[in-house]
Amino acid sequence: MKTLTKLVSLSLLLLVGLAIGGATQANAEAYNPSYENFAPSQKANEEAIRLLKESGDDLQNLPVPVESLTIEQPIESTIGANSSLIRATKRSYNIDAILIDKNTNRVEYRSNYLAPAGFTWYDNGIPTSAVTKGSGNWFQFNGNVADTGIGAYDQGWYWRKFSTITNNKVLYFWASAWNLNDLIYN
Repeated sequence: MKTLTKLVSLSLLLLVGLAIGGATQANAEAYNPSYENFAPSQKANEEAIRLLKESGDDLQNLPVPVESLTIEQPIESTIGANSSLIRATKRSYNIDAILIDKNTNRVEYRSNYLAPAGFTWYDNGIPTSAVTKGSGNWFQFNGNVADTGIGAYDQGWYWRKFSTITNNKVLYFWASAWNLNDLIYN
């Protein structure tokens, strides 16, 4: 009976996610076709790998190729870097799907804009501790999100690893954003 309940719950979650999110290809800010064959410097790649190992990441299950990991800042992350004072309005993102796992009390949002390709709940689900939900079907990032400084290029997309804390536990997620300022204010 317990297995049947889990299967029904998972099926319902999948249907809700498809109904909310559909199967559309989303646009994302952190895309540049010239990065399709980008290769970071060996030193930056080794440092990113070291940082991921320190945080306990399994390098075999990353959402991006290990050889594309870098701590180098993309050129786009510096465009408008001094304009953060004039960006008083936080960016709002659509909630395209919701994961509710009652066994672990885990609730996460999916935003197709932040994960335009290769989405998985494990890598790209946005923990609710990192956001403030709006009155509709949208959210904004709150002050409980940090940039780990680790990024990667994959098929033209730039991915950045962010963290948040919930119940004294650090949670990580990958999003297609140039940096924290771009994620919050864009």
